[in-house]
Amino acid sequence: MIVYFPEPYENELYYSLLARYHSYSTDIAASSTLRELSGTTKRINFDVPMGIDNLISKIKKFSNLYSKDYFIQYHTIIPIIKPFRKLEWIENLKKSDFKGQKSNLFGNTEKDVKSKEHLYYCSECLKEQLEEYGEGYWNRVHQMPGIYVCTYHRKALSEHFINIRNNKEINFYLPKIEESYKMQKNYNEYVLTSLLNLAEDVEYLLEKNFDAFPEEYYYEKYVTLMEIKGIAYPVLQRENRLKSLMTSYYPPEFLEILNSDLNNSSWLPKFTSNKIVNNLHPIRHLLLMRLLSGSARDFYENEYLYKPFGTGPWICMNPLADHYLKKVVKKVDVSVHGLNRTIQGDMKCSCGFIYRVRAWEQSPLDIKYFNNRIMQKGHIWEQKFNDLIEHKLTITEISNIIKMSRPTVSKILRDRKKLTKTDLKEEEKNKKVNKKTSEYKEIWLDLRAKHPKYYRNELNNTNRAVYTWLRKYDNEWLEANSPKIKKRNYVRKIIL
Repeated sequence: MIVYFPEPYENELYYSLLARYHSYSTDIAASSTLRELSGTTKRINFDVPMGIDNLISKIKKFSNLYSKDYFIQYHTIIPIIKPFRKLEWIENLKKSDFKGQKSNLFGNTEKDVKSKEHLYYCSECLKEQLEEYGEGYWNRVHQMPGIYVCTYHRKALSEHFINIRNNKEINFYLPKIEESYKMQKNYNEYVLTSLLNLAEDVEYLLEKNFDAFPEEYYYEKYVTLMEIKGIAYPVLQRENRLKSLMTSYYPPEFLEILNSDLNNSSWLPKFTSNKIVNNLHPIRHLLLMRLLSGSARDFYENEYLYKPFGTGPWICMNPLADHYLKKVVKKVDVSVHGLNRTIQGDMKCSCGFIYRVRAWEQSPLDIKYFNNRIMQKGHIWEQKFNDLIEHKLTITEISNIIKMSRPTVSKILRDRKKLTKTDLKEEEKNKKVNKKTSEYKEIWLDLRAKHPKYYRNELNNTNRAVYTWLRKYDNEWLEANSPKIKKRNYVRKIIL
């Protein structure tokens, strides 16, 4: 029976709580303490709250705060993983007692960000802990992959000498001040700044304790941010452009520390699907967030919209509208050119006029061959153009009014004549089809009257031409005015 349990400190690692309990207990063997608290004697897992259900059942009498969610949220490294996993993973996590949990929550591969093999602590933090509490403890932030500095004291962390991944013995360790200077590293100013920034982003995730986001969330937001930075297109060049931006933003030594060096093999996703992006290590997500938006906080708390043509409104380029050259266009459809993969926008005015501009073009008035950019003239333009023709204006006069060359006006008139002839031919054809269809309907109804007992096939055989025509041009009517189809009885022959 447990009669005491140490009160958790802020950001204290779950393992550290067990270690402090062991330091106060009468158990000599760490395995006895582990069995008492977690209900298991398996190797200690430093990343997860081992045997959490067993522990809570024994210590909930000491505080109403003690629950599985409480320990996971405030005393494990799990909150930096949750935002990048599916909701199903989180639900399974909540059901787990972590007794058989794998030692690596991140699912690392050899090419991934390495999980730590040692426990880390800040010597300055340790001094303050000893002065205030009379004991030291392990801060969970310092145990995160990629975190090698203390954001509070802005200095490198100390590495404990015991390898926690390869150590097969069950034991509980607490940081000691006399060991704190043995495994410290010195980083140059640029690397230290990058490490501090990363640590701040990790602390932000711990503070927010996000759950899973929609599957497409990261992919869509990253692409939008790349669009804003002008490196999203062409799509096939995204990876190289992102790589170039990252190598100029982060010090090479910093990326090497995180096993994320881009010189040999790139870990950057090609941003061609959600799946590739969502499989990134959380630390690499944070690298992308700071690169593209400034920080994890900015990434999550700001909405980003790609507006390569500004916020509008834009001018209307319809010379036959009363709002010509006025800023009345409020809608733009942004797309990627099918061949050169550059950004283009279709400016859509309420008058029906649509013109296209490229992302680098400042004004449609500067486009040399603007007529080639007119995607649709619209109802206002067509109506006013017809009025000009009815008033029998010359081609030169029309050309001046509609801001197009004489050859262009001539071509429009020729195309209209061709279209008119085509429409007349089509109309004449439809009249003939409709007339013949009406005649055949009468013939079909007469056949039904003459042969009221005929089935569909029998009636069809009396005049196949009529049946075929009606089936092609008005099958719905034919089905409604035809007899039933005679069912055939098939007899299966058995060969003896």
